[in-house]
Amino acid sequence: MWKEVLLNRWVLGAFLLLVICIVGCVFWTAHVNRQIQEEIAKTRPFLDPVKSDTASTEEGVVSTITPGSAHTEEIQRSTQSAIDAEAPETVDVDKIKSVGMPTDETSIDSSHIENVRVSLFSFGPYPMVPLELYPDGDEIWDNVERIAEYNRDLAKDVELMTRVRIKLWELGTETVGATGGVSGIHPIIPNVAYVKWGWQEGESGEPERYIKRIRSPAGMSPETRKIIEQGETPLGWTVMDLDEGIIDPYTFLELE
Repeated sequence: MWKEVLLNRWVLGAFLLLVICIVGCVFWTAHVNRQIQEEIAKTRPFLDPVKSDTASTEEGVVSTITPGSAHTEEIQRSTQSAIDAEAPETVDVDKIKSVGMPTDETSIDSSHIENVRVSLFSFGPYPMVPLELYPDGDEIWDNVERIAEYNRDLAKDVELMTRVRIKLWELGTETVGATGGVSGIHPIIPNVAYVKWGWQEGESGEPERYIKRIRSPAGMSPETRKIIEQGETPLGWTVMDLDEGIIDPYTFLELE
Protein backbone atom coordinates (compact mmCIF):
# COMPACT_ATOMS: atom_id res chain seq x y z
CA MET A 1 0.00 0.00 0.00
CA TRP A 2 2.85 2.39 0.90
CA LYS A 3 4.49 1.65 -2.43
CA GLU A 4 1.33 2.72 -4.28
CA VAL A 5 1.11 5.90 -2.20
CA LEU A 6 4.74 6.85 -2.81
CA LEU A 7 4.46 6.19 -6.55
CA ASN A 8 1.25 8.21 -6.82
CA ARG A 9 1.82 11.08 -9.23
CA TRP A 10 0.06 13.62 -6.99
CA VAL A 11 2.32 12.77 -4.08
CA LEU A 12 5.40 12.91 -6.29
CA GLY A 13 4.29 16.24 -7.73
CA ALA A 14 3.75 17.77 -4.29
CA PHE A 15 7.13 16.53 -3.08
CA LEU A 16 8.84 17.97 -6.16
CA LEU A 17 7.10 21.33 -5.66
CA LEU A 18 8.25 21.41 -2.03
CA VAL A 19 11.85 20.79 -3.06
CA ILE A 20 11.67 23.56 -5.65
CA CYS A 21 10.31 26.03 -3.04
CA ILE A 22 13.07 25.18 -0.57
CA VAL A 23 15.80 25.58 -3.17
CA GLY A 24 14.29 28.89 -4.32
CA CYS A 25 14.20 30.27 -0.74
CA VAL A 26 17.86 29.35 -0.23
CA PHE A 27 18.94 31.13 -3.42
CA TRP A 28 16.78 34.20 -2.61
CA THR A 29 18.24 34.47 0.90
CA ALA A 30 21.76 34.30 -0.46
CA HIS A 31 20.93 36.99 -3.03
CA VAL A 32 19.51 39.37 -0.35
CA ASN A 33 22.49 38.83 1.96
CA ARG A 34 24.86 39.64 -0.90
CA GLN A 35 23.05 42.92 -1.60
CA ILE A 36 23.19 43.92 2.09
CA GLN A 37 26.92 43.23 2.25
CA GLU A 38 27.47 45.35 -0.87
CA GLU A 39 25.57 48.30 0.67
CA ILE A 40 27.56 48.05 3.90
CA ALA A 41 30.79 47.99 1.91
CA LYS A 42 29.75 51.18 0.07
CA THR A 43 28.99 53.13 3.29
CA ARG A 44 31.99 51.96 5.37
CA PRO A 45 34.44 54.50 3.79
CA PHE A 46 32.19 57.32 4.96
CA LEU A 47 31.68 55.99 8.49
CA ASP A 48 35.24 55.13 9.44
CA PRO A 49 36.75 58.67 9.04
CA VAL A 50 33.94 60.20 11.08
CA LYS A 51 34.51 57.76 13.89
CA SER A 52 38.28 58.29 13.93
CA ASP A 53 37.98 62.11 13.79
CA THR A 54 35.46 62.11 16.63
CA ALA A 55 37.69 59.96 18.80
CA SER A 56 40.74 62.15 18.17
CA THR A 57 38.73 65.31 18.92
CA GLU A 58 37.50 63.93 22.23
CA GLU A 59 41.02 62.88 23.20
CA GLY A 60 42.34 66.33 22.29
CA VAL A 61 39.70 68.05 24.45
CA VAL A 62 40.44 65.84 27.43
CA SER A 63 44.16 66.33 27.18
CA THR A 64 43.77 70.10 26.73
CA ILE A 65 41.73 70.63 29.92
CA THR A 66 43.62 68.23 32.15
CA PRO A 67 44.04 70.10 35.49
CA GLY A 68 47.60 70.82 36.57
CA SER A 69 49.21 70.01 33.23
CA ALA A 70 51.96 72.20 31.81
CA HIS A 71 49.96 72.79 28.68
CA THR A 72 46.99 74.08 30.72
CA GLU A 73 49.23 76.47 32.65
CA GLU A 74 50.65 77.78 29.38
CA ILE A 75 47.15 78.43 28.02
CA GLN A 76 46.18 80.29 31.21
CA ARG A 77 49.31 82.47 31.04
CA SER A 78 48.67 83.26 27.35
CA THR A 79 45.02 84.10 27.96
CA GLN A 80 45.80 86.38 30.91
CA SER A 81 48.46 88.16 28.87
CA ALA A 82 45.97 88.77 26.05
CA ILE A 83 43.39 90.15 28.49
CA ASP A 84 45.94 92.46 30.13
CA ALA A 85 47.07 93.70 26.75
CA GLU A 86 43.55 94.53 25.54
CA ALA A 87 42.14 96.02 28.77
CA PRO A 88 42.21 99.84 28.86
CA GLU A 89 43.86 101.49 31.80
CA THR A 90 40.93 103.86 32.61
CA VAL A 91 37.39 104.51 31.42
CA ASP A 92 36.32 108.11 30.91
CA VAL A 93 32.55 108.19 31.52
CA ASP A 94 32.23 111.79 30.41
CA LYS A 95 33.91 110.96 27.12
CA ILE A 96 31.46 108.07 26.56
CA LYS A 97 28.51 110.40 27.18
CA SER A 98 29.92 113.00 24.82
CA VAL A 99 29.78 110.59 21.86
CA GLY A 100 26.19 109.58 22.60
CA MET A 101 26.75 106.14 24.08
CA PRO A 102 23.78 104.87 26.15
CA THR A 103 24.16 105.10 29.92
CA ASP A 104 21.83 104.34 32.83
CA GLU A 105 20.32 107.80 32.37
CA THR A 106 19.32 107.14 28.75
CA SER A 107 18.56 103.41 28.88
CA ILE A 108 15.10 102.24 27.81
CA ASP A 109 13.08 100.30 30.37
CA SER A 110 11.43 97.44 28.45
CA SER A 111 10.26 95.54 31.52
CA HIS A 112 6.71 96.81 31.04
CA ILE A 113 6.48 96.00 27.33
CA GLU A 114 4.02 93.17 26.82
CA ASN A 115 2.19 91.56 23.98
CA VAL A 116 -1.22 93.20 24.00
CA ARG A 117 -4.14 91.30 22.48
CA VAL A 118 -6.43 93.37 20.30
CA SER A 119 -9.93 92.94 18.99
CA LEU A 120 -10.55 91.12 15.73
CA PHE A 121 -13.06 93.85 14.86
CA SER A 122 -10.84 96.94 15.29
CA PHE A 123 -12.23 97.74 18.76
CA GLY A 124 -8.71 98.17 20.11
CA PRO A 125 -6.99 96.22 22.91
CA TYR A 126 -9.10 93.92 25.02
CA PRO A 127 -9.89 95.49 28.41
CA MET A 128 -8.76 93.87 31.65
CA VAL A 129 -11.31 91.29 32.76
CA PRO A 130 -12.52 91.44 36.39
CA LEU A 131 -12.50 87.93 37.80
CA GLU A 132 -15.53 88.74 39.95
CA LEU A 133 -17.49 89.23 36.73
CA TYR A 134 -15.84 86.54 34.60
CA PRO A 135 -14.09 83.93 36.80
CA ASP A 136 -12.29 82.46 33.74
CA GLY A 137 -10.58 85.78 33.05
CA ASP A 138 -9.13 86.30 29.59
CA GLU A 139 -10.64 83.04 28.38
CA ILE A 140 -13.70 85.14 27.52
CA TRP A 141 -11.66 86.64 24.65
CA ASP A 142 -10.55 83.15 23.58
CA ASN A 143 -14.25 82.28 23.37
CA VAL A 144 -14.96 85.34 21.20
CA GLU A 145 -12.17 84.38 18.79
CA ARG A 146 -13.39 80.79 18.60
CA ILE A 147 -16.89 82.01 17.72
CA ALA A 148 -15.42 84.27 15.03
CA GLU A 149 -14.06 81.23 13.23
CA TYR A 150 -17.57 80.25 12.15
CA ASN A 151 -19.76 83.34 12.80
CA ARG A 152 -18.08 86.76 12.84
CA ASP A 153 -21.32 88.70 13.35
CA LEU A 154 -22.17 86.70 16.46
CA ALA A 155 -18.60 87.07 17.76
CA LYS A 156 -18.82 90.86 17.32
CA ASP A 157 -22.07 90.96 19.31
CA VAL A 158 -20.58 88.83 22.08
CA GLU A 159 -17.49 91.04 22.31
CA LEU A 160 -19.57 94.22 22.50
CA MET A 161 -21.82 92.76 25.22
CA THR A 162 -18.75 91.66 27.17
CA ARG A 163 -17.12 95.09 26.89
CA VAL A 164 -20.36 96.81 28.01
CA ARG A 165 -20.65 94.54 31.05
CA ILE A 166 -17.01 95.19 32.01
CA LYS A 167 -17.45 98.97 31.77
CA LEU A 168 -20.68 98.85 33.79
CA TRP A 169 -18.81 96.82 36.41
CA GLU A 170 -16.10 99.49 36.54
CA LEU A 171 -18.83 102.11 37.00
CA GLY A 172 -20.30 100.16 39.91
CA THR A 173 -23.28 98.49 38.17
CA GLU A 174 -23.60 94.73 38.60
CA THR A 175 -24.90 92.70 35.69
CA VAL A 176 -25.77 89.03 35.34
CA GLY A 177 -25.86 88.97 31.54
CA ALA A 178 -26.70 90.97 28.44
CA THR A 179 -28.75 90.68 25.27
CA GLY A 180 -28.60 92.42 21.93
CA GLY A 181 -25.58 93.35 19.87
CA VAL A 182 -24.39 95.97 17.40
CA SER A 183 -27.76 97.72 17.17
CA GLY A 184 -28.18 98.01 20.94
CA ILE A 185 -27.53 96.13 24.17
CA HIS A 186 -29.73 95.50 27.18
CA PRO A 187 -27.63 94.72 30.25
CA ILE A 188 -29.42 92.22 32.47
CA ILE A 189 -29.35 93.79 35.94
CA PRO A 190 -30.72 92.14 39.10
CA ASN A 191 -34.29 93.28 39.88
CA VAL A 192 -34.57 95.33 36.68
CA ALA A 193 -37.26 94.48 34.11
CA TYR A 194 -37.41 95.90 30.58
CA VAL A 195 -40.97 95.99 29.28
CA LYS A 196 -42.38 96.65 25.83
CA TRP A 197 -46.04 97.59 25.98
CA GLY A 198 -48.74 97.09 23.37
CA TRP A 199 -52.38 98.12 23.09
CA GLN A 200 -55.44 96.04 22.43
CA GLU A 201 -59.21 96.43 22.67
CA GLY A 202 -60.56 95.42 26.04
CA GLU A 203 -63.86 93.81 26.97
CA SER A 204 -65.40 97.24 27.41
CA GLY A 205 -64.33 98.30 23.95
CA GLU A 206 -61.73 100.64 25.36
CA PRO A 207 -58.03 100.18 24.50
CA GLU A 208 -56.06 98.37 27.15
CA ARG A 209 -52.33 98.21 27.59
CA TYR A 210 -50.64 94.80 27.75
CA ILE A 211 -47.10 93.47 27.84
CA LYS A 212 -45.78 92.41 24.45
CA ARG A 213 -42.27 91.59 25.68
CA ILE A 214 -40.41 91.52 28.97
CA ARG A 215 -36.71 91.06 29.63
CA SER A 216 -35.48 90.38 33.13
CA PRO A 217 -33.06 88.18 35.07
CA ALA A 218 -33.91 84.50 35.16
CA GLY A 219 -36.03 83.35 38.05
CA MET A 220 -38.71 86.06 38.06
CA SER A 221 -41.64 84.71 40.07
CA PRO A 222 -45.14 84.53 38.56
CA GLU A 223 -46.36 86.92 41.27
CA THR A 224 -43.79 89.54 40.28
CA ARG A 225 -44.65 89.18 36.60
CA LYS A 226 -48.37 89.52 37.36
CA ILE A 227 -47.76 92.77 39.25
CA ILE A 228 -45.79 94.17 36.30
CA GLU A 229 -48.52 93.11 33.86
CA GLN A 230 -50.99 95.09 35.95
CA GLY A 231 -48.91 98.20 35.30
CA GLU A 232 -47.43 98.36 38.79
CA THR A 233 -43.86 98.10 40.08
CA PRO A 234 -43.08 95.22 42.44
CA LEU A 235 -41.31 96.01 45.71
CA GLY A 236 -37.53 96.16 45.22
CA TRP A 237 -37.79 96.17 41.42
CA THR A 238 -37.22 98.75 38.69
CA VAL A 239 -39.40 98.63 35.57
CA MET A 240 -38.07 100.38 32.48
CA ASP A 241 -39.37 100.80 28.95
CA LEU A 242 -37.56 98.41 26.63
CA ASP A 243 -36.53 101.20 24.26
CA GLU A 244 -35.30 103.49 27.03
CA GLY A 245 -33.10 100.86 28.67
CA ILE A 246 -31.09 100.07 25.55
CA ILE A 247 -27.41 101.05 25.36
CA ASP A 248 -25.66 102.11 22.15
CA PRO A 249 -22.39 100.16 22.52
CA TYR A 250 -20.35 102.38 20.20
CA THR A 251 -21.31 105.56 22.09
CA PHE A 252 -21.07 103.98 25.54
CA LEU A 253 -17.66 102.41 24.83
CA GLU A 254 -16.41 105.41 22.81
CA LEU A 255 -15.68 103.26 19.78
CA GLU A 256 -15.36 104.54 16.26
